[in-house]
Amino acid sequence: SEVKKGESVLDIGCGSNEFKKIFVSRLPDGVNYTGIDQDKDADIVWDLEKGLPKLKKKFDVIVISATLEQIENFRTLLKDAVKLLKSNGRMVIATPCPHRILRSEYPAHIHSFRKTNIKNLCDMLGLKIEKITGDAIHIPILDVVLKTRNSLYSNFFIYRLKKVL
Repeated sequence: SEVKKGESVLDIGCGSNEFKKIFVSRLPDGVNYTGIDQDKDADIVWDLEKGLPKLKKKFDVIVISATLEQIENFRTLLKDAVKLLKSNGRMVIATPCPHRILRSEYPAHIHSFRKTNIKNLCDMLGLKIEKITGDAIHIPILDVVLKTRNSLYSNFFIYRLKKVL
């Protein structure tokens, strides 16, 4: 989801704020970024298993990348995120494709989301899927990564969502 000058971004599961560096480099004079995670480098240090803290502001864009599959209490996290989204706000969720080729499982991934799972969650939460894309196809045995926008098979699926009024 394109972020415009002056918009506010909440990055849920921001880790060490890697996306902040990207947003600031692309919009140096006009992004209002807040990252939340249990990582010490986050703007707000918080255990996401508790949902989200009570924040006084709402956000234009919420990013949840490589996080949802690691949260046991993902429904509460998503409900809290929607409450923090402005009317007509946008959300971007990136989660591993359940059919991707793996050399080994990543133990922190306790959930796997198919497209129908995300669609059903969106229906429950008042969100509409605007676009689904992929990021890359990883072939572990060859250690090859091919960039793609394919939504049939990819390493991660990226869902662009919009809040329904």
